[in-house]
Amino acid sequence: RAPYNSTDRSRGHTLWLIRKPKQLPLNALKRIRFPKRPRSTVRVIKGSDESELSLSCQFEPAHSQLLHIPMINAKSQKDLMNLKANDEVAGTLLITNIHPMLDGLASPSSEQSGFRFDFREEASKTLPFEIHSIRRQPPAPSQEMKERLVVSGVKKRKGRKLPNLCMKNV
Repeated sequence: RAPYNSTDRSRGHTLWLIRKPKQLPLNALKRIRFPKRPRSTVRVIKGSDESELSLSCQFEPAHSQLLHIPMINAKSQKDLMNLKANDEVAGTLLITNIHPMLDGLASPSSEQSGFRFDFREEASKTLPFEIHSIRRQPPAPSQEMKERLVVSGVKKRKGRKLPNLCMKNV
């Protein structure tokens, strides 16, 4: 089958730009099933046992044209001037680890974080001080306080008087 928007149709595959965690080996990418057409999707790949990582794969199509230019044969400035695009990148794939949830909080494994932290133990402890609310109501204005919404430096207009248009007949 011909790839989507590819300049080199003889290969028969779609090119993706992949961003993965450092600890994820390249052979783990074989488990990921790429979509046939680039579209926004999220897939979850669970590990077969607890020692393997669960992964979240977020596929995004390219919103502008992305080209793949191979730099393997570029050894001099002249070679760099003659480089040409080899293929078009269909989209990007962002791979992230899914940490197991413990009491609603994500708990990274002890190898990743470098220390061990038990959330259940911390939740049972109470703080030695009380935390007061910082949301307070403003004090009610007193009766003798004047209105503060008057512009300062501008004289108030005196009430405009209309001339007496109605004259009484005598």
